Amino acid sequence: MTQDKKRKIDVDKIDLDRMKTMTSESPSSLEYSDHRGGVAFEVVDHDAIKSKAYKIMNKRLSEQIHDITEQINNLQTQLAKIQLNRSNSEELYLAALGFDPVIEQTYYLYQKEEGRTISLISPNEWGAESLKSKNMSYIATVKLKADYTWEILEGEL
Repeated sequence: MTQDKKRKIDVDKIDLDRMKTMTSESPSSLEYSDHRGGVAFEVVDHDAIKSKAYKIMNKRLSEQIHDITEQINNLQTQLAKIQLNRSNSEELYLAALGFDPVIEQTYYLYQKEEGRTISLISPNEWGAESLKSKNMSYIATVKLKADYTWEILEGEL
């Protein structure tokens, strides 16, 4: 270029305040490249990123909630069985018992006029006439378990 074609810069016309907004004292903190050889940045769709992250988070938390709900349901079922077992066992311990029961042995619960009683003798061994003459009715077949709770094998309390 020749000297005639060079543009002269009028320093008085430079807006220094505007130039300050277009430059940075720490170029590495800019969101864009500050020179031609710099890293190219792509426009990021923040809504898409948030949407994807939300879907992943929601799926994972939903799975955790489902797992915990199943555990709660299983615990409620176990609790109901334990409460029923406790109630039945308490009721059977209120029945008259004229012997020391053996664990894992089968016994028979009868209703008499004076209350319930646990017997070693089955309804078949008693016979229908004998039960009737003693004013007894068969209620349930039970078994004493190792933890000293009673299991109802047949019938209902």
